[in-house]
Amino acid sequence: MSSANLQFSVPAGGQGVRAARDAISAAVRQWGFTDPGWVYEICAVTTELVNNAVCHGGGCRGVALSADDASVTVHVTDSSPAEPRQRPGAYGLAIVAAFARAFDTTRLPAGKRVWATMRPCPAIRA
Repeated sequence: MSSANLQFSVPAGGQGVRAARDAISAAVRQWGFTDPGWVYEICAVTTELVNNAVCHGGGCRGVALSADDASVTVHVTDSSPAEPRQRPGAYGLAIVAAFARAFDTTRLPAGKRVWATMRPCPAIRA
């Protein structure tokens, strides 16, 4: 693989979380990322980022996935300029931090993009 990209909108509310997770899972498998544990991790990260956008970011405006030979990054855009933060009793950002190699926020004119770059996948189909 040299590079691959995917962008999509998700339905409002809780259905968007499942739709995003399913789309990411299908895309990475189609691109040759075959390790089930790694696929689980990118799906968990996507679930948490989209859920945060839906619950705390004014709604999820879009999801993007980019991959190349060195990395896979998921991007979630929402309408709120507020930085994501770990809330008492919540575990979402802890999951992102545990599974991603790096994650951060990029401010946009109308909201933000939260992105997470995954650790390399141990099994990639040639």
